[in-house]
Amino acid sequence: MVSLNRSRVLTVVATLGLGGTERAAETFARQYRQLGADSRVWAIDDGGPRRARLAEDRIPVYCGTEIWSNTANWAPDLIHVHTNGVGPEDVFMLTSQFPSARVVEQNVFSRPTPWSSLLHASFQLEAECMDRYLKFGGSAPAHIVPNPVEISDFFHDPQAARAFRRSHGIPDTTVLLGRVGQPSCYKWSPLLLHLLQDIVSKGVDAHLVVVGAPRQLLSDINRSGLQSRVTAITKIEGDSSLRAAYSAIDIFVHVASQGESFGYVLTEALLCESPVVTMATPWADNSQVNVVGNSNMIAYNRQDMFKTTFNLANNPELRKKIGQEGRKHVVDKYEASAVAALALEIAQAEPTKPLVSGSRRLQTWLALLRLRVDPKVRFGAWRWIPSKALQRVMRFDSDAS
Repeated sequence: MVSLNRSRVLTVVATLGLGGTERAAETFARQYRQLGADSRVWAIDDGGPRRARLAEDRIPVYCGTEIWSNTANWAPDLIHVHTNGVGPEDVFMLTSQFPSARVVEQNVFSRPTPWSSLLHASFQLEAECMDRYLKFGGSAPAHIVPNPVEISDFFHDPQAARAFRRSHGIPDTTVLLGRVGQPSCYKWSPLLLHLLQDIVSKGVDAHLVVVGAPRQLLSDINRSGLQSRVTAITKIEGDSSLRAAYSAIDIFVHVASQGESFGYVLTEALLCESPVVTMATPWADNSQVNVVGNSNMIAYNRQDMFKTTFNLANNPELRKKIGQEGRKHVVDKYEASAVAALALEIAQAEPTKPLVSGSRRLQTWLALLRLRVDPKVRFGAWRWIPSKALQRVMRFDSDAS
């Protein structure tokens, strides 16, 4: 493979929407360019709002079939696949078209992928992910390469925090609990409302702001009797607006029934020095325990969640200390340029074990043959099934006492 400052890198992602996978793909592509590579992006399904930012950095983006007409005179040395939403046929077409390229994957769900035999490396996002990947029989050479975090846009901003509170009628003296997420019930839990109720019942003047909550949780809020203590915001767009919200939040409370495969919102909150209290989810994705880092901020049941949050609510100095430590943890572990450099270093190293013998085209044909008889071809699709039931098994539903 050519040297780092001359390599051609193709980042592959299903779309360029606003989710965490898309943020990771965008950030890797931008960092590869800053490290000197010829960086390009293939968004398989469509562009989305992140395409404009990549265009500002003069990074070519190909959407759908544009990839084939725009690479007649350009071939990647490295293909970096972000697995969420990418189909096996997409990867196999790429490896057939560019047989000399090395392929690495950002393995979002910590499961072996149908193209594992073609991989130079499978990047696992955290130690928890590595354990899960190996447990499920992952055979590709695996390395821990987290999603990269661009730290410049997220920091504690007191002025923006005050403006955010004023705009939503939240007094400066009120302890503000907060949660930002995507509108999927698997990313949330009614436990947040139980937590608010518990905190208020102990005499704390607390308020909860939720951004991106699903309809199910909004219905729970309307039935809870806590409406006056909850602010629901449909969406916040732009990092500066997100920074204001994170900076205003005294305690970021995170409960997701399926856990997190990574958890960008956690890194963003920590960068803004908002201490994060999270619920461990060992039955599902559980990367949040690695991202938060501080074991004292990890809860294993409703009582743990209450005790930790109540302690922080009554101790501003502790909140400040935990918040500052959290920012340092994210900067040290996830800073974007260092993570991208690590990915390129692994990609350019000699393979730790040989791929399937034969040519790349033969490897692709063998993978396709296995695909036809593999019931788990749509890796990850089944993983959503248990989560709804587990909300009830773990007493996270709105009928929990």
